[in-house]
Amino acid sequence: MSTISYIYWDDFSRFSYNFGTKLQFLGKSVCFENPLAPSSTNLYTWSSQTNYQSKRISPNLPLLRKGTRYSLSLNAELDLVGSLFVRIEFYNRFNESIGFELLKKDSIIFIYPKEAYTYTISLINAGCSDFTFHYLKLEEVTDSVIQEKNLSTEFTIEEHQDVFNLLLVEKKDSVYINKIESISQLQQKVELVSNPSLNSDSLILPELEKGLEDALKVFPNIKINVIAYGTQGNFAALYYAKKFPRITAYINDCFAPFGILLKSLPHLTAKQQIFLREVWDTRETSPNVKHYGLVSENSSLNLVSMILSGNEHLPYLTLLKKQDDNYDSL
Repeated sequence: MSTISYIYWDDFSRFSYNFGTKLQFLGKSVCFENPLAPSSTNLYTWSSQTNYQSKRISPNLPLLRKGTRYSLSLNAELDLVGSLFVRIEFYNRFNESIGFELLKKDSIIFIYPKEAYTYTISLINAGCSDFTFHYLKLEEVTDSVIQEKNLSTEFTIEEHQDVFNLLLVEKKDSVYINKIESISQLQQKVELVSNPSLNSDSLILPELEKGLEDALKVFPNIKINVIAYGTQGNFAALYYAKKFPRITAYINDCFAPFGILLKSLPHLTAKQQIFLREVWDTRETSPNVKHYGLVSENSSLNLVSMILSGNEHLPYLTLLKKQDDNYDSL
């Protein structure tokens, strides 16, 4: 039986933006009104850990199990659909951020990182001036959730194919890709691969590297685009582009610190670490690396882009758009 927690807005002192705000508490629900609150503003934050001696506030989020999948859903009344985001951010033992997920619609599924010690959940203004918040529902996802597609490192290239697009799916997304609109819409245009291992999240994989190497030998004129959108995929795409100059990497701005990325690759030799450091240091200057995302495509939305999950940038990937849709294509 899965564990379910209901999270309420029950403490005014945690409210982080009060300039011009009107709050009305109706039982366990809260009515919020503030036409002046800027977009991307943090409106309220819950935390799984608080220094009680300094803040006199106890934790108000449940403890989560490392490596476990959870579902987070929002129950609120909004005048404008999609105008309130929910951000869940994870922190290591040194209180350093190691990643986040963003709920933009009704619900999201995430994996609590193995490196995480604490986490926060925040309500983010995405253009709302008033809403009624009822609760957040946090539920452990059990094995009864059907795995929609088993992703592996295998891919297929047609004999007369001139361009091959490969999407590196983050491991946390690989078991429910059909629930991620930005990924599912691309399935007819790209091959999807991911890490099938239970012990690692890395997408730098010997079997995938061998598959790419063999493909380049068998198809000497083919152009391969390796597309990524998350922290592990972006690093892996850089790696494959560095290894094989005929591969073009398409990456966005979602990166974890270099040290954390190295930890996902155990048993590295000194030579391999040096090569990976070179991959990391040349990510902005490598000629066969292309950057995409909301920041580069639409500068007027830069503030919102900073709080997007990696896969939310995929619709801004012009590589896969048709010319008659007023987008560039290869």
